[in-house]
Amino acid sequence: RHTSKAADVVLLGGDLNMHPEDVGVRLLRGCTGLQDAFAEAARFEGCEDGCTLIPSNCFTAKAELLPFPLGIRIDYILYKAVSSFTVKCEELKTTTGTAPGMDIPFSDHEAVMATLYIQRQGQAVGATLGTAEAALADVVTEARAEVCVGLQAARQQRFSTGRMAVLALLLLLLQAGATLAGLAAGQPFPKLSFSLLAFLAVGILLLTTGLHLFHTMEVKMLQGTEEQMRLLQRLLQERP
Repeated sequence: RHTSKAADVVLLGGDLNMHPEDVGVRLLRGCTGLQDAFAEAARFEGCEDGCTLIPSNCFTAKAELLPFPLGIRIDYILYKAVSSFTVKCEELKTTTGTAPGMDIPFSDHEAVMATLYIQRQGQAVGATLGTAEAALADVVTEARAEVCVGLQAARQQRFSTGRMAVLALLLLLLQAGATLAGLAAGQPFPKLSFSLLAFLAVGILLLTTGLHLFHTMEVKMLQGTEEQMRLLQRLLQERP
């Protein structure tokens, strides 16, 4: 949104790693108003259903596509007109099979090519509300639920790693106390076993502390995302 304020036409293309019905794609399109070139194209030529990650590609992991016998469409060309322009997708193509003169494909993904027809209008194009906002509200609600699930999982991981770090620290303190008590009493103690146990406790302490910090940052980021979605959800609900 920030980079397209002064633009006449917005184009977004690339590998989004999400299928068309994924909540991420629907949220992206709903928030930005971008149109899918595959859905809007007057003519299409290429893989069935526009799939760009297909089982016949030699670079593709076949096991990952077992639930999708035809493949998945995860590469997109999205567009929209911002000011006094209209954009139409005349044709969309995807590569199929191997590269010309070679026995291997261009990549593990099929390439996507679109022919867009851009025309200037006499007046600026206004934003369309109504049903689009209702659909966006549903997508935001679904996306917020997914974020809340991830937030809960991150909190549990933060608690687990923090607990492990505390236990490792207590083990180190217990070892230190036992060692000092043995030295004060002049009693022998297994130095090798104590040293190995101490190294293990230090390793666990460092690892769990690092993971605890990571999950703490993850929780903060997810909390910020959930808060933004909550505000957007409230804004959409308050609009007439």
